[in-house]
Amino acid sequence: MKTNKTLSEIRKELGITRKAIQGYENNGLIKSDEKDRYGRHVYDEETLKKIIEIRFYQKLGFSVKEIKKLIDCDDSQLREALIEKRTEAADKIASLQRKQMIIGYLISSKTKPDMKFMLKVVKEEE
Repeated sequence: MKTNKTLSEIRKELGITRKAIQGYENNGLIKSDEKDRYGRHVYDEETLKKIIEIRFYQKLGFSVKEIKKLIDCDDSQLREALIEKRTEAADKIASLQRKQMIIGYLISSKTKPDMKFMLKVVKEEE
């Protein structure tokens, strides 16, 4: 027997907001065709799985727009998207490490940075 769940039950189970689920509906990622006897939207097991898939890809940094494409893509397209996302993550890590290094330097110098140093940092590409 399939068990349908209300939006509230899914929110509690997955720790997701009502707004997020409604956003998935508005973007055409999921839909609720049924309502329970109290008029609440109910979602079937397949929709719950799709919400989990969406949340998984969001945790990896994909936007809803990107996820919409990922859900229907083949394995090679998914792999390509994952490689691209990994590169983006590596770039962000490098940028954060650079910021951490600069902040560490400033802390250890115990003085405000001079204009020459600030200009050098401003001109660097990230």
